[in-house]
Amino acid sequence: TANSNGDWDFNGNVTIGTGTPIGGATNPLLISASAANGYVQNYIVNNTNGVSSSADMACYPSNGSDASGWIDMGITSQAFTDAAYSVTTGNEGYLFMSAPSGSSTTGSLVIATDSTGSANDIQFYTGGFSQGKTTPNLIIKGSTKNVGIEVASPSAALHLPASTTSASTAPLKFTTGTLMTTAEAGAIE
Repeated sequence: TANSNGDWDFNGNVTIGTGTPIGGATNPLLISASAANGYVQNYIVNNTNGVSSSADMACYPSNGSDASGWIDMGITSQAFTDAAYSVTTGNEGYLFMSAPSGSSTTGSLVIATDSTGSANDIQFYTGGFSQGKTTPNLIIKGSTKNVGIEVASPSAALHLPASTTSASTAPLKFTTGTLMTTAEAGAIE
């Protein structure tokens, strides 16, 4: 039923689409289900190209507010230059985490995989979606927790690629600067 604000109030979940929802989902509010040999999507569009315009999906805990206590995934408009979120600019996708203000929570953004797959890696690719399952720019192996930078199967805690004979291909490089005047155990400079 519609309330006095023109919003719709539902008691229970809302199912959209003609597909079969999965069984056993815990407390779903909105179910979108379809069957297609292609994309099945839910989407949000902001048709304004303003300096603070974006399209977002946000989630809040019981102690969250618009000021703090949320996670937000979205994309900015072409003209986006909002100073409050200057870590982004026009037409950039983002994932933001804000802990509830004054709480003792960590505010951490946790990215994790379950142990149910055959690999359970976390892989990062840049430069296009059609490059295939080539060597990731960064990989954290689920089986070993080893980190590889441009190495598909890291065999050490941190595994770097080999260099070539060309400049700017070294696997590890430090920015030049002033040397420390006090020795520190384990430091490399």
